[in-house]
Amino acid sequence: MLSGLKTPEEFVAYLTDHEILRSFIRFAAQEGVREKPADIRISEKVLRVQLCAYIARNFLDNQGFYPIIREIDSTLLKAVGLNMN
Repeated sequence: MLSGLKTPEEFVAYLTDHEILRSFIRFAAQEGVREKPADIRISEKVLRVQLCAYIARNFLDNQGFYPIIREIDSTLLKAVGLNMN
């Protein structure tokens, strides 16, 4: 299914609909990583965005990664801002 997705937005929508963060948490638990709900709530956005960005990178290379990761990457946003001036 993922190979049919063509844009970063399609990856984010698909992975969000399929609860990628919850799937990742279940996987981590199976591997012996204890779930800490309070920590997950604090880091939820970063975890979700990173999962989507790295998965999209596997299919769309950097054209899939950077449009997604910029949502949380302040250094990237600063660099893009400097580059545009």
